[in-house]
Amino acid sequence: MSSVDVSREERQSPDNPPDSSDPVPGAADWILGVLAGVAGLVLTAVSVGMYTQIDRAMIRETVLERDVEPNGITQSELINAAEPFVDALAIGLGVTGLALAGFAVLYVYTRRQTRRRVSREGGTTATFVSCTVYGASVGALVSSIVPGLGALVGGAIGANLYDGDSGVRVGAATGAVSSALTVPLLVFLGIGAVAGGAEIGKLAGGVTVAVIVITSGVVATAFNAGAGAVGGYLADRFA
Repeated sequence: MSSVDVSREERQSPDNPPDSSDPVPGAADWILGVLAGVAGLVLTAVSVGMYTQIDRAMIRETVLERDVEPNGITQSELINAAEPFVDALAIGLGVTGLALAGFAVLYVYTRRQTRRRVSREGGTTATFVSCTVYGASVGALVSSIVPGLGALVGGAIGANLYDGDSGVRVGAATGAVSSALTVPLLVFLGIGAVAGGAEIGKLAGGVTVAVIVITSGVVATAFNAGAGAVGGYLADRFA
């Protein structure tokens, strides 16, 4: 047996367990995975329901019953434009839901692999990705209570958990991730706006709406990344 093998066995023996750091219990990974998976399945179910149940007749009935009078277009044009827009919205929700459910499965699996590796070899379970996800989850919870503070708080949490040299980088990633799941939805909303505009001969208006929607998403992502970076900086400075 070589000296390398002896050294490895000594480090992994009961009397000499590998040095490891586990700031967040494994149950947190399962809780996050289950919540994300359930949310993804709910969004997917809503998507299927919208796509199969909402048709032109239902849209027409809703518009006429509520006497909707949009500026710049007639009720008839609104009905015609709404159908492709609703279809695109449903598809966007479905893509978002499936992506969220897939992420939940992949996240739980990779976290189990990471924890097993750390238990064998030492190190820390607080990886860049996990700290980003933890921070983004806390940020989403805070945003639901106090809008505007989620990215800042989430960035600080992620940076505080991360056993690395760049809390600002983790904070920025945390803020960006908090907006990442809205990207597919915003893209399909833009597609729906273009398709709806083309349906009634107002393609330019549809493109304008699409640009506004997608630009607002980009701006929101940049803002959240910046706020997360500030939170990470504060965590590095004062924690």
